Amino acid sequence: ADTAVDPDWVSGLQRVFAADPRTDAVAGVATEVRLPHWMAPIGYLGYRVFRAYNRLTAGSGPLLYGHNMALRHETWERIRGIVSRDDAEVTEDIDVALAIRLIGGRVRLSGRVRASIDIVRSMRPSKQAEYLRSDQRTRRKYERLTAERRRAEHAEASVTS
Repeated sequence: ADTAVDPDWVSGLQRVFAADPRTDAVAGVATEVRLPHWMAPIGYLGYRVFRAYNRLTAGSGPLLYGHNMALRHETWERIRGIVSRDDAEVTEDIDVALAIRLIGGRVRLSGRVRASIDIVRSMRPSKQAEYLRSDQRTRRKYERLTAERRRAEHAEASVTS
């Protein structure tokens, strides 16, 4: 397995969701990023650069990463028609995070929800290139959806005024 959650992972999620009923999803943290010794220096740097790139290009707020995330059932019901459930051209965890933002939802980052991850497969250059391509396609999808939503809201406001 490439992810091992802490023993109190579920209870940590429950506490975060209970503390704020407006939280739609929780993004946990990676407490240990496992790599072979020979790959560690460049791997850790690559992992940090990748995460920073995602934060910069996806806008404000925490993102969700599949290795440590959870969302409310009600939130899934609200976004299930927006996310691309069988499209290999988008990054599914970023797709979910951006869909939550599109509906005005809240993603909360919590240090209480911890997992250690093994990123050896993710650090291959071909995999990194694939992530970058699918991340860009996912972002373009939400740029288009946001523009469509704004046009619809503007048209609705024009009709009611």
